[in-house]
Amino acid sequence: MKFNFKESIDHVCKSIKNTPLRIYNGVRYQIFENFFSKDYLKMLQDVNHSVVKLEGLETQNEHGRQHRRRVSYAEPVSKNLQVFFHSSKILNALQDKFNCDSLKPKTADMWFDYKDYKIIPHIDSAFQMQLQIYLNDESHPSTAFFDDKDGEKIYDIVPYKSNAGYCLYNKGPSWHGMTDKVVDGVRKSVFARFVE
Repeated sequence: MKFNFKESIDHVCKSIKNTPLRIYNGVRYQIFENFFSKDYLKMLQDVNHSVVKLEGLETQNEHGRQHRRRVSYAEPVSKNLQVFFHSSKILNALQDKFNCDSLKPKTADMWFDYKDYKIIPHIDSAFQMQLQIYLNDESHPSTAFFDDKDGEKIYDIVPYKSNAGYCLYNKGPSWHGMTDKVVDGVRKSVFARFVE
């Protein structure tokens, strides 16, 4: 399916602008629905994990590298995502929403999480902002925001469904992780990182 790049970027900018900013104990975040335009989402959904080249994430432990794989940056969809999230319109929309002085794109990945993958509560310190959007409607664990690293108290949750997700500003105690491990199927998402 073909898509209009400019219209797809404009749709994402509207999603960012129109989604309320949530604040909890100094942590700023958004929870999205219908983040990507229908055509751009379809293009991402059509990427087949058994056809594209996949690689392990360098930052994951051995278990993580086996059960979470990213699409190689040499693949066309990865190149497309890098250009997409380098859009000055998207950067400006995020800066305005989160009241950042500056924001620069780092990398954008497409992830496939397989059976037994789980990530415990953690804070991402290598970048200041992250944005994750789910791509399929299978039943998979959600991402939750926790009061601390023990993960005993959840203060918000991002339901796992297609074209839903979150943006999290890594200032304050921004503990987040999965509510459970992947049981079956493939948990598929896009994950973009930004630095100040």
